[in-house]
Amino acid sequence: GEPDAGVHALIQKHQLPAGISPYTDADILLPYVEPELEPEGSADKKTMAYNFRLCVTTNPSNHTPFMPPEQYDPLQYEVLARILKQNRAMPIRELFEFLSLPGNKYDLNSKGGFSTDFIGANWEYPEGDTVTRTRIIAEHREYTLGLMHFLQTDPRVPEPLRITAKRLGLCKDEFTKNGNWPYQLYVRVARRMKSNFVLTQKHMNSEESYPDPVAVASCPIESHSVQRAVVDGELVNEGWASEKVPAYQLPFRVMVPPEGSIENLLVPVAVSASHIAYSSLRMEPVFMALGESAAVAISIAYQDSTPLQGFSSGQLRQLASLLLKRKQRLTPRN
Repeated sequence: GEPDAGVHALIQKHQLPAGISPYTDADILLPYVEPELEPEGSADKKTMAYNFRLCVTTNPSNHTPFMPPEQYDPLQYEVLARILKQNRAMPIRELFEFLSLPGNKYDLNSKGGFSTDFIGANWEYPEGDTVTRTRIIAEHREYTLGLMHFLQTDPRVPEPLRITAKRLGLCKDEFTKNGNWPYQLYVRVARRMKSNFVLTQKHMNSEESYPDPVAVASCPIESHSVQRAVVDGELVNEGWASEKVPAYQLPFRVMVPPEGSIENLLVPVAVSASHIAYSSLRMEPVFMALGESAAVAISIAYQDSTPLQGFSSGQLRQLASLLLKRKQRLTPRN
């Protein structure tokens, strides 16, 4: 019952321009390109792209140049080269989202059809073991370094854009023990708990009120691109979903493991939610609210010697009362 679930209808937001060939000159598919797109609504094991959210600056006194990747493959950026061939005047702000930070710094995020999102390279991450995840993280780092190297050095990049890209560098005073590189890959969604109650898109679009509210979320549904595929001989990005939803309640149950499983555990981040529902609630303010609510719930369980799966209606009312005293929001307000 989720209109946005599965393979998504193609939308123009963050889409590739028309006419981009998915093949090399030798008629081989470019890296990380699927030969065809499954029918709309089809289920798969793929998930939206991850990236590194870099902290960058143009301030020479706080500027650390980007180092070339150890294994640079320009073919990975062939799609971008073809985009730039079509649009020789593309400004850098169409390639990256620059979110201003104090001190002449920017949080650099993905934007447009080709950017820091490493589309198609993260599908093994959710179920991957430590070795697999470590490899994927390293590949994302190499991809991002390679992207900056391409923009700063490749002759196919228009000179004004190359000059602008060279002004960007990592901040010397950020992530100082990690070569000024972020400590964590931005894992937008991976494995989640499946409990007795699973929050879905239909819950977000209803005005249902729960007996056990612990937080409110209000961010739109936002799934980044999931894959690149061939459609009618051209290359497209698939997976972007962008839809406003009303503010909605999050019930205590999304954090509680299913009955008969592990006890004395609450899960305020990898909550029991579908892929589409999680694409809305996956924001740090929501995690902070759920984290605080989890802590208060645990204090009640500890005081009453009650399993977290066995909260009574009276304990849920007590939880709500304590959260309201802490100025937690439990009812939606658009």
